[in-house]
Amino acid sequence: GKQYRKVFRLFIIGLFCAILIAISFTYKYTLFIDNVIYLLLILSLLIPIYYSEFILGFILGMTYTFGAILPTVFILIFAAIGFIIYRFIRPVILKLPKITGKILSKNRNR
Repeated sequence: GKQYRKVFRLFIIGLFCAILIAISFTYKYTLFIDNVIYLLLILSLLIPIYYSEFILGFILGMTYTFGAILPTVFILIFAAIGFIIYRFIRPVILKLPKITGKILSKNRNR
């Protein structure tokens, strides 16, 4: 039940992102296209874009516009970057409030 919802949700997010990119490219909406890289990096802080369901949704969403090879190469590169961000950078960012809270409480106690 719950696991299937998570898989389906990641698939839909990947599909939706890819369709947005494909539509933006088709209609030459460069403001979105120029910032896709940054959006994917921010998205990788929130969800694991390296999961296979996200990758599958992304490839299927872009296949009609770009074929299968280009989206596959693109998302595999970003999945590798997303893995590093989600596994190593995200935990540090999530611990920052705890660390700063400890530092602030030490300074107050002086």
